[in-house]
Amino acid sequence: MNKSNLTFRRNIILALIPASVTIVVALITYHPWRKDIQKPNGENNKCFLSGTVVDASSNNSIPQAEIVVVGRNEQYVSESNGNFKIPFKDSITHVRIHVEKKSYVPYDKSYDLPSSDIIIQLIHK
Repeated sequence: MNKSNLTFRRNIILALIPASVTIVVALITYHPWRKDIQKPNGENNKCFLSGTVVDASSNNSIPQAEIVVVGRNEQYVSESNGNFKIPFKDSITHVRIHVEKKSYVPYDKSYDLPSSDIIIQLIHK
Protein backbone atom coordinates (compact mmCIF):
# COMPACT_ATOMS: atom_id res chain seq x y z
CA MET A 1 0.00 0.00 0.00
CA ASN A 2 1.18 3.44 -0.78
CA LYS A 3 1.26 6.35 1.61
CA SER A 4 -1.87 8.07 0.20
CA ASN A 5 -4.00 4.91 0.69
CA LEU A 6 -2.88 4.63 4.32
CA THR A 7 -3.64 8.30 4.93
CA PHE A 8 -7.09 7.88 3.34
CA ARG A 9 -7.90 4.83 5.52
CA ARG A 10 -6.71 6.60 8.65
CA ASN A 11 -8.90 9.64 7.86
CA ILE A 12 -11.93 7.39 7.28
CA ILE A 13 -11.38 5.63 10.61
CA LEU A 14 -10.91 8.96 12.39
CA ALA A 15 -14.20 10.19 10.89
CA LEU A 16 -16.12 7.01 11.81
CA ILE A 17 -15.16 7.08 15.49
CA PRO A 18 -16.97 10.36 16.39
CA ALA A 19 -19.94 9.38 14.21
CA SER A 20 -20.25 6.06 16.05
CA VAL A 21 -19.98 7.75 19.44
CA THR A 22 -22.71 10.24 18.44
CA ILE A 23 -25.08 7.42 17.45
CA VAL A 24 -24.47 5.53 20.70
CA VAL A 25 -25.04 8.67 22.79
CA ALA A 26 -28.28 9.40 20.90
CA LEU A 27 -29.56 5.86 21.48
CA ILE A 28 -28.71 6.01 25.19
CA THR A 29 -30.33 9.44 25.58
CA TYR A 30 -33.62 8.87 23.75
CA HIS A 31 -34.32 5.15 24.42
CA PRO A 32 -36.37 4.53 21.23
CA TRP A 33 -37.01 0.93 22.29
CA ARG A 34 -38.67 1.93 25.60
CA LYS A 35 -42.38 2.66 25.46
CA ASP A 36 -42.82 3.64 29.11
CA ILE A 37 -40.76 6.84 28.87
CA GLN A 38 -42.76 10.08 28.54
CA LYS A 39 -41.96 11.73 25.22
CA PRO A 40 -41.76 15.53 24.96
CA ASN A 41 -44.88 17.58 24.06
CA GLY A 42 -47.21 14.72 24.95
CA GLU A 43 -46.27 12.70 21.86
CA ASN A 44 -47.33 9.43 23.44
CA ASN A 45 -50.73 10.75 24.50
CA LYS A 46 -53.37 8.79 22.63
CA CYS A 47 -56.15 10.98 23.96
CA PHE A 48 -56.35 14.21 21.96
CA LEU A 49 -58.56 16.59 20.01
CA SER A 50 -57.21 18.25 16.88
CA GLY A 51 -58.50 20.15 13.90
CA THR A 52 -58.78 23.56 12.27
CA VAL A 53 -60.73 26.71 13.10
CA VAL A 54 -62.16 28.33 9.95
CA ASP A 55 -64.50 31.13 8.91
CA ALA A 56 -67.90 29.56 8.11
CA SER A 57 -68.59 31.75 5.05
CA SER A 58 -65.15 31.82 3.38
CA ASN A 59 -63.59 28.65 4.83
CA ASN A 60 -60.40 30.67 5.49
CA SER A 61 -58.43 29.61 8.53
CA ILE A 62 -58.77 31.67 11.70
CA PRO A 63 -55.52 32.22 13.60
CA GLN A 64 -55.32 32.94 17.33
CA ALA A 65 -58.82 31.66 18.16
CA GLU A 66 -59.11 30.90 21.90
CA ILE A 67 -60.04 27.28 22.61
CA VAL A 68 -61.09 26.47 26.17
CA VAL A 69 -61.67 22.98 27.52
CA VAL A 70 -64.87 23.40 29.55
CA GLY A 71 -64.54 22.32 33.18
CA ARG A 72 -60.73 22.41 33.15
CA ASN A 73 -58.02 25.01 33.53
CA GLU A 74 -56.85 24.41 29.99
CA GLN A 75 -56.80 27.06 27.29
CA TYR A 76 -55.28 26.82 23.84
CA VAL A 77 -54.89 29.12 20.83
CA SER A 78 -55.14 28.08 17.19
CA GLU A 79 -51.98 28.47 15.12
CA SER A 80 -51.55 30.96 12.29
CA ASN A 81 -53.07 28.42 9.88
CA GLY A 82 -56.03 27.76 12.21
CA ASN A 83 -54.76 24.34 13.32
CA PHE A 84 -54.82 23.16 16.91
CA LYS A 85 -54.06 19.99 18.86
CA ILE A 86 -55.10 19.50 22.46
CA PRO A 87 -53.50 16.53 24.24
CA PHE A 88 -55.08 15.03 27.35
CA LYS A 89 -52.93 13.21 29.90
CA ASP A 90 -55.79 11.27 31.42
CA SER A 91 -57.85 8.75 29.51
CA ILE A 92 -61.09 10.68 29.15
CA THR A 93 -63.49 9.73 26.38
CA HIS A 94 -65.55 12.90 26.01
CA VAL A 95 -64.75 16.62 26.13
CA ARG A 96 -66.58 19.90 25.59
CA ILE A 97 -64.78 22.89 24.09
CA HIS A 98 -65.63 26.56 23.80
CA VAL A 99 -64.05 28.57 20.97
CA GLU A 100 -63.99 32.37 20.74
CA LYS A 101 -62.54 34.95 18.39
CA LYS A 102 -63.33 38.67 18.26
CA SER A 103 -66.13 39.50 15.76
CA TYR A 104 -67.30 35.86 15.65
CA VAL A 105 -70.17 34.07 17.41
CA PRO A 106 -68.81 31.84 20.21
CA TYR A 107 -68.74 28.11 19.40
CA ASP A 108 -69.50 25.39 21.94
CA LYS A 109 -69.58 21.66 21.20
CA SER A 110 -68.79 18.27 22.74
CA TYR A 111 -66.56 15.65 21.11
CA ASP A 112 -65.70 12.02 21.69
CA LEU A 113 -61.98 11.37 22.07
CA PRO A 114 -59.71 10.85 20.35
CA SER A 115 -60.90 13.08 17.48
CA SER A 116 -58.76 14.50 14.72
CA ASP A 117 -59.25 16.64 11.65
CA ILE A 118 -62.37 18.30 13.01
CA ILE A 119 -63.41 21.56 11.38
CA ILE A 120 -64.72 24.30 13.67
CA GLN A 121 -66.65 26.84 11.61
CA LEU A 122 -67.05 30.23 13.27
CA ILE A 123 -69.84 32.55 12.10
CA HIS A 124 -69.39 36.34 11.82
CA LYS A 125 -71.47 38.43 14.22
